[in-house]
Amino acid sequence: MRKLFLGIFLLLIFPGFARAQSTKPNFVIIIADDLGYGDVGVYGQTKIKTPNIDKLAAQGLKFTDFYANSSVCCPTRASFFTGRYSKRVGIDEIIQLTGASSTLGIASSEVTLPEAVKPGGYSTKLVGKWHLGHQSQFNPTLHGFDSFYGVLYSNNYSDGLIPLYRDTSVIESQTDQRYLTSNFTQEAVGFIDTHKTQPFFLVLSYTAPHVPLFANPGWVGKSAGGLYGDVVEEMDWGIGQVVAKLDQLSLSGNTLVFFVSDNGPSIYNDADGGSPGPLYCGKGSYFEGGIRVPAIARWPGKISPGSSTITPAVLFDLYPTLIKLAGLSLPTGKVMDGHDIGSLLFGTGVRPDDDFGFTWLGQTRAVRMGKWKLLTQYSGGQAWMDECGAAAHPVLLYNLDIDPGEKTNLASQFPKVASFLNTEAITFQSSLASSSNHPPIARFTAVPSASNPRTITFNASPSTDKEGSVSSYNWDFGDNSTGTGSQPLHTYAANGTYTVTLRVTDGGSLSDGTIQDMVVSGNSITPTKTPTKTPTPSTSKPGDANGDNLVNGLDYLIWLSHFGQNVSGPVNGDFNNNGVVNGADYLIWLSNYGL
Repeated sequence: MRKLFLGIFLLLIFPGFARAQSTKPNFVIIIADDLGYGDVGVYGQTKIKTPNIDKLAAQGLKFTDFYANSSVCCPTRASFFTGRYSKRVGIDEIIQLTGASSTLGIASSEVTLPEAVKPGGYSTKLVGKWHLGHQSQFNPTLHGFDSFYGVLYSNNYSDGLIPLYRDTSVIESQTDQRYLTSNFTQEAVGFIDTHKTQPFFLVLSYTAPHVPLFANPGWVGKSAGGLYGDVVEEMDWGIGQVVAKLDQLSLSGNTLVFFVSDNGPSIYNDADGGSPGPLYCGKGSYFEGGIRVPAIARWPGKISPGSSTITPAVLFDLYPTLIKLAGLSLPTGKVMDGHDIGSLLFGTGVRPDDDFGFTWLGQTRAVRMGKWKLLTQYSGGQAWMDECGAAAHPVLLYNLDIDPGEKTNLASQFPKVASFLNTEAITFQSSLASSSNHPPIARFTAVPSASNPRTITFNASPSTDKEGSVSSYNWDFGDNSTGTGSQPLHTYAANGTYTVTLRVTDGGSLSDGTIQDMVVSGNSITPTKTPTKTPTPSTSKPGDANGDNLVNGLDYLIWLSHFGQNVSGPVNGDFNNNGVVNGADYLIWLSNYGL
């Protein structure tokens, strides 16, 4: 009877409630083109105003260490849509209109993300840029999208005179790019409105702020950041329109919105190219400025508002994450390189593996493992890296915890770490040749003995290796001692900070490593840094559960979803902070409704 009353009450006050309660969540992925880490307000930008993107962060989760899969668009998009490294997909370069790469495109054998969610009853649409093949067999509608409205490649091709498509048909042979951002926004909003009663998967892939820059006449001259700022601010407006439509239809409580850039800014275009912020270099390079990007996730009632995470994650992680959230199964017969980061989104855990790599033209260019990053030796050949004074470089090692701007090469100071990560780069390269297996995952914990805290039991975590058991464990305890086995016991002679490494190898000779600095003291052993989320700020307005500074139906949905549960905090609908969600919290919401 109580549930019946609550349901009737909600239907009377919020007609959109019935639509919002889908059995499966909706997914809206918004991708900017060449937007820099430093181009968004919440990431430190001051001249360019991005209130709507900033609001996403205020209502959701901000990633400080999120990576595109490549420093250029095509490989990143190939990885995003397949959950696999771009070298496996066969798109590890930019697809040009002419030349050898012009025949490249997404293979029909790949199971794209829109194809993977189709069994769940999802309607799928791509709005904006595709750039995974412009020949007819690569059209997005042949690779999982029910409909497509956009462009097949970058907006600078053919001197900016590019065609606009609807599905497989050209509707404008030379589209006026000044209106693309507003048209893409309108198309996305229309799709949400039309498909509000069923689960949907929408990718809104803006061409902005890729050069050449085109802003709607109504936005020209508005930004203190010049024409580039005009373009970014118009895109920010568009994002606001999409989120507003979700709110209007009471769909936000059942929709994951994820905003990200496909790579770093094209700094070689000077004022037209954006900013990497505190990071070094930009698009085309494998320094942080080329691959670390702004990324924000919003899901009211699911993701804590105003939270952030320093745990590294990668764009292709969204593939397995969305599949699991949709209650579906991953494709069989394919190596899945991305990892489910649902626990990272919801603040209950970290990414299962702490390392990943980057390739270009099939060769490993960089690997990150925890706080450490290694760039492999590079002989030059990419003109855009000249802008960073990095046309060629030796092996470079950086501690990103203390040096995200990559100013100090530590390869000579930490030769063992450099050697370990160089081995990781080599084994990573080898693993990409396997069509049926991925490396095991190396992780471990350390537990000191109660009788002698310097005696440590190391525990290698179980691996998710596809070939089954790990065949070998090789440890370096950081004090010139080594060990084997999954649970070695080791006694340190003195207190100190030790760099411990573990490399695991499976039956197929694929391996993975992990590295961790630990402080051994007289009574404990602790990691020097553990990635965590920052504490969630409490909402300031009574009845406001999602942190948007409004008290409305979205907050009611959060209260209702936790009704009767012993959870605490306004983010869960416990507005009086007494540890249980009940009628008293409803009265607080009701008395503040509309404020």
